[in-house]
Amino acid sequence: MSIKFSVIIPCYNASKFINSLINSIVKSDILPDEIIFVNDCSTDNTLNILQNLNLEKIKKIVVSTAVNSGPGEARNLGVKNSSNENLIFLDSDTKITPSLFKTYLSKIEKYNAVVGIYHFESLNKKFFQEVKSFYYYFMLYKKKDYKYSIFSSSCAGIKKSYFTKINGFDNWFGSNKIDYENEDFGNRLSKITNIWMAPEMQVFHYFPENLRLFKTLFLRTSYWLENFFFNKEKKFDEAGGTKQKAFKSIVSFLVLNLFIINIFLMFDFMLLNVVFLVMLLLSLYINLQFLKFVKEKDKPIFQFFLGLMLFDTVIVLGATYGLFKVLFKVSKFKKKYA
Repeated sequence: MSIKFSVIIPCYNASKFINSLINSIVKSDILPDEIIFVNDCSTDNTLNILQNLNLEKIKKIVVSTAVNSGPGEARNLGVKNSSNENLIFLDSDTKITPSLFKTYLSKIEKYNAVVGIYHFESLNKKFFQEVKSFYYYFMLYKKKDYKYSIFSSSCAGIKKSYFTKINGFDNWFGSNKIDYENEDFGNRLSKITNIWMAPEMQVFHYFPENLRLFKTLFLRTSYWLENFFFNKEKKFDEAGGTKQKAFKSIVSFLVLNLFIINIFLMFDFMLLNVVFLVMLLLSLYINLQFLKFVKEKDKPIFQFFLGLMLFDTVIVLGATYGLFKVLFKVSKFKKKYA
């Protein structure tokens, strides 16, 4: 007897992406029993597309939030309208691989919660989007499943009983327009069961345009640092390589800024030149495996290295902004964890 499972997809202004996701679902090796689409007060044509959607072999459920509440609360509403114990969350701007559901079912039989990763190829073939997609894949991909602490709900499965045990996603984040509900959910879920990263579970992702891409990275880093200070139970995530990533980001930040300073000074100061060269060599060394991966995929190594340094610089700036909010007591996280 086949295992029934429900797919839950929060949708906000997803008219450009949703058909691509649906087409990939209906072509997958295994079909879900039902798909719950949660329209989060979209202002485009999303709701109309969902209402007119014809899924011949899959039960379709379309529900809407009363007010725009963010993806966390939309997922909560989706779970309330689901009828199966096995759940899988997908984002509306993704596209699944044909084997995703088959892989998910093999994992959910062993684990109570499992998350997947983005494929290294982004759906929008633009430079910064590709750099981010490549690097996140490189950071998270391993040949074996491993324990993880973030419930990355763009591609994640969970047993409904465990979802309800921790009362789902905390709507505090959505109501405060703070994009940190996945990390909070993962932190609470990890107290009652392990979250397993299954790199075989992969989705293609349409990353936001440059300005929004960098803004999201900047703010998420700020939220991470604020949460780290005020949430007493949150520690460095060894599985996600938080310590290593922090070190790499600082090195990249120094390389980029030393280069800019040396340009203004016409490379006249020998000591600064030496420091810059040392930091550059260090950055190349600690990113060597990533650059090898880039070369294997026939991508331009030099451009990807520069792109990675720019991303790391945004991370350092975001952390600095978060520290500023902590020191000047303007962080919303302080009230949450008081």
